[in-house]
Amino acid sequence: MTGKNYIQLYRKGFFLLLRLYPKPFGECFATSMSQTFDDLMNAQKEANKGLLGLVLWVFAETFIGMIKENVMQHKSIARIALITISILMVPLIAMQFTDEVLWGPIDFAVFGIMLISVGFAFEFITAKQNSMVYKAAIGLALLTAFLLIWVNLAVGLIGNTNEIANIMYSGVLAVLILGALVVRVRPLAMVRVMFATALTQGLITIITLLGKMSNHSGSSAGEIIVMNGVFIALFMVSAFLFRRAGNASQV
Repeated sequence: MTGKNYIQLYRKGFFLLLRLYPKPFGECFATSMSQTFDDLMNAQKEANKGLLGLVLWVFAETFIGMIKENVMQHKSIARIALITISILMVPLIAMQFTDEVLWGPIDFAVFGIMLISVGFAFEFITAKQNSMVYKAAIGLALLTAFLLIWVNLAVGLIGNTNEIANIMYSGVLAVLILGALVVRVRPLAMVRVMFATALTQGLITIITLLGKMSNHSGSSAGEIIVMNGVFIALFMVSAFLFRRAGNASQV
């Protein structure tokens, strides 16, 4: 391959690298950066010096700059990734010191996907909201739903994970998700959705106790009441925050 062919190859590679930058940045600086790269290669060639070292250095600098610009352009994605990794480090570190925490690849994958899903849901819903109270309400609702899923997957609210009665809790999630979609996550309307979600969780608790599922599930009646009571309380607090956010928006 001749020197000209190498230069053309380097130019194409640099052009492809520039396309990885955010579009607004590329529109402003791609042309000037390409020209600067050409000037550096021409100067290196006139000095009878090799191009490979220069090209590797420029590519490395440009690649690092591309990552920085994309992180700045998509701060929410970077924030979600950082939080997810930080939380996943907790069980990973715990596994090094105790046999009580035994997570496999599937556990980490499921937990990570759940965290990322909650993060993106929060960012999507609150993207155009400035109210911190509203964001707190959304965050608490998502966190409670997340914990409800994870507890059922990990240990089961009723007995253990093999207890078929735990499927009833999918009704709680259905009420929350469908209700939020119907009311388009408007704060005052979400108050009713959160009340309905808490009521559904309460009804499941009553069904569990009346059906005497605690007698054969491995969970005592007291444990079932306390665990469900925590989730009901969290949903109710979220409803209270939605009410505050809705009333503040009408002032």
